[in-house]
Amino acid sequence: MDSVAEWDREFSPSMRFNSGVEYDIEHFIYTVFNSFDENHEPRFAIFCKLWKECKLGLIFCGRESFRELYELTMDIMQRTKRYTAALLQKKENNILIRYAAVYLLYAFYFKQPTRPRVRIKLSYEEFTDLRQLMEEAKKDKHYDVLYAWSKLIYASAFHYSVVSDYLGLDVAKSMERRDRVDADQAAAPMSYFESKDFHNMIRRLGRAHDNYVRIKEAILKEPASGYTLDSMDVSLMDRIAETTTQVTRTNVKDDVGDVKPKADSEIGDKRKRLKERFFNMAFEETKTEFELIEEGGESSESSPEKLSKGKRRTKTKLVKKKSKKILLESDS
Repeated sequence: MDSVAEWDREFSPSMRFNSGVEYDIEHFIYTVFNSFDENHEPRFAIFCKLWKECKLGLIFCGRESFRELYELTMDIMQRTKRYTAALLQKKENNILIRYAAVYLLYAFYFKQPTRPRVRIKLSYEEFTDLRQLMEEAKKDKHYDVLYAWSKLIYASAFHYSVVSDYLGLDVAKSMERRDRVDADQAAAPMSYFESKDFHNMIRRLGRAHDNYVRIKEAILKEPASGYTLDSMDVSLMDRIAETTTQVTRTNVKDDVGDVKPKADSEIGDKRKRLKERFFNMAFEETKTEFELIEEGGESSESSPEKLSKGKRRTKTKLVKKKSKKILLESDS
């Protein structure tokens, strides 16, 4: 039952076509970043290895129509392009993350199944920012990054524009729909121990701890050294991981226990019932006797021409009075 409830909470038929794309892109870029950081160089071979392991190319599969596939590809390009900027979420972006995003743009553009290919929308500010990034790559002799950039330029992969995002009536409607869905679905609070900052800090700490343990073992092999380095626990990282896991599980349990089913708004339900009642009443009251005769009903007059204008005016006034009364009740 728990698995079924968790599935119903995370997945629903009303999900948008790009649900989960942001998580997949962010997770992959930071995985590539960690590998670049460990190897101290942004090699394209490392990116290709992780691309095959993560099977990120399957992100285009399972689409119902060409239009959905095309819009998904546009969304993927826009989301990936953000990680190439010098500022990410108003903070200075790491240069290795930017290199990983350039590789990902290169892979997505040439691996997309749409024809004609979806081009990457690029403003003048973004192009200048990327050009400065390529100058840094040239200075550091990262020719893999320069090759990916040159290939994109040569293939006319960029759509140069005044603005960086897609604008228009269709885009505005989709943005309103997305904001409405995001407002209805409250985001679950995330613990700091699950954040990227904490994971990166633990990774750096684990690397320093491993180096310390190796130095300690090498020194202790020399009996004449006279050094004692037993002040550090060898299983420190395991203990930290166990402690943070317990804290995270406790927080999640408390959050789940505090969550209550969202009650429907009484005011909203009342207004909805009054509006439905108003429209139903207006539709029934405005039926003329001519319509009733056509539907097979009985009438005191034999033809619609004999229906007096006074009766029609009386019916219209009654409808207006009832409608005004209902609208006043809904406003109160």
